Formats: sequence, structure tokens, C-alpha cells
Amino acid sequence: MEDKKGYMKKAVLLWFILFVISMALGFSIYSNFSSRIHANVFESMNNNLQFAESTYDVFMNQMKMGMIQASVEPAIKELLLKKDAAALRDLLIEWEKQRYYVNEWYIVGKDGSIISSAGKKKELLLVSGNKMKIQAIIEKALSTKEVISGTELIRIDGSGDQFTLIQYVIVPVLENEGDTIGGIVTAMNLNGDSNIIGKIMYDTGMYSVITAKDRIIASSLESGLYKFNTGTGLPEDISEEVLGKGVPFIKGIEIYNSRMNDNNKYFGAFRPIKDIEGNTIGTQGIIYYDRMAEATLKQIGSFTVIVVVLLISVFSIIAWLYLKTQWLLLKEKQVSSRLGIMKKFSDMVRQASSEDEVYDMLFELLKKKNNITQVVVMRKNYDSNNLTVYKSLYNDKISAIKDIYVSEENCLAVKGGKEFTYNNTNSDIACNDFSSEAESYICLPIILGGIVSGVIQIHSDRKNFFTSDLVSMIKIYIDTITPVISNLRLVDSLNSLASVDTLTKVYNRRYLEKYLEQQIIISKDGSLHLCVIMIDIDFFKKFNDTYGHDAGDYVLMHFADTLKYNVREGDVVARYGGEEFVVVLSRTDIRSAYRVAEKLRKKVENMSLIAISSEDPPNITCSLGISCYPLHGNNIDKLIQSADKALYEAKNSGRNRTRIFGEEKVWEPEEY
Repeated sequence: MEDKKGYMKKAVLLWFILFVISMALGFSIYSNFSSRIHANVFESMNNNLQFAESTYDVFMNQMKMGMIQASVEPAIKELLLKKDAAALRDLLIEWEKQRYYVNEWYIVGKDGSIISSAGKKKELLLVSGNKMKIQAIIEKALSTKEVISGTELIRIDGSGDQFTLIQYVIVPVLENEGDTIGGIVTAMNLNGDSNIIGKIMYDTGMYSVITAKDRIIASSLESGLYKFNTGTGLPEDISEEVLGKGVPFIKGIEIYNSRMNDNNKYFGAFRPIKDIEGNTIGTQGIIYYDRMAEATLKQIGSFTVIVVVLLISVFSIIAWLYLKTQWLLLKEKQVSSRLGIMKKFSDMVRQASSEDEVYDMLFELLKKKNNITQVVVMRKNYDSNNLTVYKSLYNDKISAIKDIYVSEENCLAVKGGKEFTYNNTNSDIACNDFSSEAESYICLPIILGGIVSGVIQIHSDRKNFFTSDLVSMIKIYIDTITPVISNLRLVDSLNSLASVDTLTKVYNRRYLEKYLEQQIIISKDGSLHLCVIMIDIDFFKKFNDTYGHDAGDYVLMHFADTLKYNVREGDVVARYGGEEFVVVLSRTDIRSAYRVAEKLRKKVENMSLIAISSEDPPNITCSLGISCYPLHGNNIDKLIQSADKALYEAKNSGRNRTRIFGEEKVWEPEEY
């Protein structure tokens, strides 16, 4: 009877524990999925904000190019020398018809005084008395003979409470001898401006806002029906971060609808707008309501409830059947937890930006193990073949360790190329060169590219601490960080080269060739896959002939950004030449490379080019060719040639498609 009562008590206790676990698991499922969804929304908001910033500059660049071209016209110089205000005004009015987005035009003399002006409104915002509100900037441009452009905060009422933002371009006009004879000034008023807010990625639920200081001056928030909960000003935290600190800011945001209660969860992404002196004078923001994310969260909530109910039901049944096997379940849980820790550690290490950060992550992991008293990283000095202390877990205890270890003579881990363990047992032989009060220690070599480049030494205050299971686990940690350290050292060495294309801001051909050379060595040593995707914009010459080279440059920049933001962080995007780009996918097999290529092709196909033509925005496509190391080539030239041949096969078979070198079949992503 007593045994039965004890069994029942254990069963009830087990059931209660499993019930709590099921609830925690349900909460974990919901919180993890919801955090991932919000992380994706935040990433999308950040990308849209970057696109919005580039769109913000498009009209200023158009103003600048047009006025630079006008400033060298002999007829304009002649009118300026004569100070023929009437003729110059006629010229400004004609320009106004061609540049619909420019609000105000000025021709100024060499002293900055206004000779002639024109504008869409009778009251010109830049004029204050007989001078202009940006007089000092105009005089600077005329004296330095340099084109100056920027954004300024301008009062638009007498009380000084109302402001707007003006985008301006000042182009000096020079005589043939190089002397300044005057200048051309153009300005675009951002107050209520549809050119800026209308060019942002305008999709369902996505809106644009521009503020002067913290007051909204232009918005696409459904004709003003929706407002912030603070009215027409920015919320305090956004104002503090963006206006106060001058940094971009992304957050969840409340929106007020004057017609109905709006319970939708919006996201806001804001960046600072600065004047020529670097002062933050306003903000540009993207506001987004993600209907798909909200629907997915509701589905996840329902799914979580079902999972929890099922778990409770199952646990109620198995509590009585498997009570005596609880130690096996515990063991399984421990193994699962260990695998989770290892996976999390691996994911974190891959995101490290420096070798020091990798070691710090390793230290944090080892510090959680009881009885580990010190961890020391030593680097090999190849000039003297010595090991020197590079980094340690507890710097205040490092004095107990020698600064230099003669690796060739005394370091058994370096000489043998494998771990050396001392547990202070009768069968252990101590290292003659070890200097510490530790009861046990282990030394593990850091092997990069088949060469021992250092040693990691771990100490413990317990005898016989380093069991076979613990050593195996630590070796997995070391094996995880070594390829990351190798790549970081490679990246550091490559960063010293001039490696970025000036127009597209992706890597150039020189960097690509050096990077591919190193990646082939790494792939060869580790028997890893390496894939190359060569991409070419279809009919790009025809596009340039139709829309002009300025539009072509814009497409190249937008195209490069699309590639860069749709591959993994560790993958490399490079401009190979003209409209040809190359994507290098390390540790990627040909199946995965094909899926990536198809993803990029579809992203390019859906690119928004409304900034080029708002009435009839063009579309572009691209063709892609794939080659894989070592299947299609064992060196750079063969890999590039194979990818190039695959690219031309894609073009010859109709363009806007992906081809793998040597394969005639057209694969679908789910097939390959």
C-alpha cells in the first residue's frame, strides 16, 4: 500500500512537472516565433529606410547635374555678365517646365545678390529682405568655386514657430578664365512634397513621413487621417533618438485614426536629416503595418494552444507508464540541451566581427562550467617559433603564467598537433613548461589551414576534472571557432586592399579575385563546397539608351543593393564589370546555390524603379549562371569561365533565368 501511495505521489509530481514544462514550451514556441517575425519586420524596415534615403538624394542629384550642365552654356554666361534680369527670368521659367519638382530658381551675381528669380509660389521661401536665407552658403560656393548641395531648415511664418525643409543646389558660373561671375541656385520645398514621399516603396500598409524638427511637413498617411498619438509632432522617444542623438531608430509605434479606433500594430523607421554643418534639422521615416505578420502571429498563437493541449494530454498518459525511465528522459534532455547550446554557440560565433569577439564568446561559454579557473589563448610567433600570451579569461591572474612558451621544444600540444590533458593522477605526466597552481589543465592546438597557429589552455582547481565527455565537448567548441577565426583573419588581410566599387558600394573585381583564391584554398583543405553565381542585367544598353546614363547608374546601385541584402551576411557580392556582377557562396552546394540564384532573380524582377519614371516605371530582369568548385573548375579562371558560359546559356535561351554550367535541363527550385 505504501509503495502504491509513493508511486502515486511520484506520478502526480511528474505530471505536474510535465504540465509546467508543456506550458513553458508553448510560451517558448510563441515567443521565439513572434520574436523572429518582429526581427524580420525590423530588418525589412531597415532596408526600406536605406532605400528611402537613396530616393531622398535622387532629385537633388538631378538638380545638380542639370544646373552643372547649364552653368557652362555661353549664352547663360553672357546674360549673367549683362545682368539681364528679364531674359534670365524667362530662362528660369523655361527650366521650371522641365524640372517639375524644383520649387524656386535663382540667378545670383558674384557677390551672391539676386539678379533674377522664379518660383511656383509668389512668396519665395529663400528670400529674406534683399538677401537669401542661405546667403552664407551661397557666398561660400561662389568663393570656393565648388558645387554645394544640402538641406536647410527654413522658417515659413513670422512668429518662427513654423518650419519647412529646403533641398538646395548652388552651382557657381565661371568665366573661361576661371573667375566666378555668379551662380545658379535651385531649391525644392519638402513641405507636403509628393516627389519624395511618393517615390518610397509605396505598398499596402507602408507610408512615408518627413518632419522639420519634430513637426510633420509631408506624409502619405492616408491623406492625414492617421496621425501619431502625439498629434502632428514626433513621439518623444523618436525625437530624442533621431533628433537628439542624430541616429536612425526603429520601433513599434501607435497611430491614431480620427475616424475609427485603429488597433493595428505599426512599425516606424526614422533617420535624421542634417544640414550642411551636420546639425539634425528633421527626420525621414517609413511607417508600416505588416498584415501578414499579424495574421501569422494569430496562427502561431492558435497552433501553440493546440500544441500545449496535446502535450498535457500526452504527458498525462505517459506519466504513469514511464515513471521508472525518468532518468533516461533526463539524459535525453541533457543531450538535447547540449546540442542546443552548441548550435547557439555556432550561430553566434559565425556573426562575430573580430577574433577577440570569438574568444570572448568562448570564454563566456567556458566560464559557465564550474571549477574552470582560467582560460588562456596563446599565439605562435612564426619569427621565433614561440607562443606568446594573447588573451585570457581573467587578466588579473595572468601573472602566474609565463609570457613565452618555446613551442618547438616544450609544448606538447603544438608538437603533437592534438590536445594534451593533465588531470593530476598517478598515470599523468606533467608539462615541464607549465606554470600554474591549477590542479588539472588541458592544452588544445588552434589549427588553421593545417598549421598550428596557437594554443588554448584551460585550467581547473579540481583533480581529474577533464573527463572524456568534457574534452570531446571542448574540442567541438574549438573546431567551431577555428574556421571562423581563419575567415576573420582572411577578411582583415583583404580589407587592407582597395576593395569596393565606387558606384555600387559592393566589392570590386580585384577583391573578388583575391577572395576567391583564398576561398578555394579553404574549400580544398576542408573538402567544402564553393559556388559562384555570375549575374548580368538583361538589355542594359537598351535601358541606358532609353532612360539615360543617370538612370542606368541608379539601376546599377539599386541592383547591387538588392543582391547584397538578399544573400547571407558571409557571402560576397562583387561588381565584375559594367552590368555584370558575381556572388560567391562559401560552404554552399549547387542545390542551395540554385535556390539563392532563383531568389535573387525574382527579387530583381520585382525591383521598384518608380524613382526613374513615376508614370510608367520600367522593369528590369537578369540572367544568372552558376558554377561550383571543384565540379566545374579547380581555380579562379575555370570557375569564372564556367559561370560565364552558364550565364550566356541563360541569355541565349531567353534571358531572365538561371543556368548551371553543363546542365541543359531547366530546374525548378523545389526540384533541384
